[in-house]
Amino acid sequence: MHTETEQGVAQAIIRSVIDFKRDPWPKVSDNAKDLVKKMLNPDPKQRLTAQEVLGNLLTSMATKCQESTQCSIG
Repeated sequence: MHTETEQGVAQAIIRSVIDFKRDPWPKVSDNAKDLVKKMLNPDPKQRLTAQEVLGNLLTSMATKCQESTQCSIG
């Protein structure tokens, strides 16, 4: 069994090394993985801002809502 320390996770993030083959990532959508990659980009000029992340999430929610037959917000 592999255990991770907080320091190990932090170092992986700093190095931009994310193992998407390990749990829980195989169950996560490709869009969500892409968002995580963009949020953790080590280059601050390419990294998403909080505003961009929120915009991405709201767009994703709106799209799912439009595709659903039952949609309510609030």
